[in-house]
Amino acid sequence: MASVVFLSPESQDTAVGFLKATLVVALPYSILGPFTGVFIDRWRRRRILLFAPWAKAALVGLVLFDPIGQAIPFYAGALLVLSVNRFFLSTAAAVVPRLVPHEDLLVANSLATVGGTVALLTGIFVGGRVVDAIGGATPTIPVVVVAACGWLTASWIASRIASPLKPHTKPEDPDLLRHQLTRVGVDFADGARRLLRNRRAIGPITSITLDQIGQGIV
Repeated sequence: MASVVFLSPESQDTAVGFLKATLVVALPYSILGPFTGVFIDRWRRRRILLFAPWAKAALVGLVLFDPIGQAIPFYAGALLVLSVNRFFLSTAAAVVPRLVPHEDLLVANSLATVGGTVALLTGIFVGGRVVDAIGGATPTIPVVVVAACGWLTASWIASRIASPLKPHTKPEDPDLLRHQLTRVGVDFADGARRLLRNRRAIGPITSITLDQIGQGIV
């Protein structure tokens, strides 16, 4: 997805297009991220690992639309794929303690973090090389096909997990789920207000914001 949204010339030939791509990548982690735990604690985690890749493979075709002439389906597809991927990554991290012995947990978490970063960089490199090698009017089609095949392979691997990875929580009243979702939103807003009222926090936040703006300009 990074190679399609950021590295493809068609999707970043304007500053507005680059801004849209940045928002698409940031929103699933900054806005959706805090809410993922509420659902992961209630759903069968093996089922998430099994079906999330299929959802991504079904939605990724939307990024084949023209990001300029057909911006809505293009960016909607990218946003949906990355949002589903946010659930997948959170679930993958949550199941590690259920799959490895306690004494190996530190090593497993380290390998998962490093391996995920290496896999992401490898995917960006491979996607970029494929686009450069094929060229043509639709160079992103092979990238999308390769990505979809990789996701379906990940789903097949998840299907080999013997444990259903059921959540620890018992069935609850739907009202409790709504309450917890509301609480996450309230806590999110309360944290933002606290940071804005804290003068010692405003300085570092402003510094980081200006740094990111500078990187975006460059």
